[in-house]
Amino acid sequence: MSAEISNADPVEGKETVTAAPVYAVYEALKDLCTNNVNYFRDHESVTSQRLHGAFLALSDHVDAVKPLIDKVRTAASSYNFDEEVPGNGYLSFVNVVDLAIMHSIKWCREVCVNRDSFFFRASFYMR
Repeated sequence: MSAEISNADPVEGKETVTAAPVYAVYEALKDLCTNNVNYFRDHESVTSQRLHGAFLALSDHVDAVKPLIDKVRTAASSYNFDEEVPGNGYLSFVNVVDLAIMHSIKWCREVCVNRDSFFFRASFYMR
């Protein structure tokens, strides 16, 4: 599902169509967090309750960062060196946030897959 944005160029009268950023990985992270929150909700151990709280907080942070990153991603092209060199610190910041989201997905998925295992230790993930 990719939304498209149409931009009319008032000088040349041309219209360009660009794909809007897709935030599927943000939604995937929220889904994994929700799954883990529901799993750890009824566990009574202190470590499980800490995991429950951590996944709740992570989900809230994803909701907070998504619109901010969208604004930075949109404004970043205004600060490029020139038309051929799309480089600036804003793009680097967006890339770092995207990598953090991917790393969080990795850890959330690992908890989700291994939490029913006999060898799962919640304290390992709370260091």
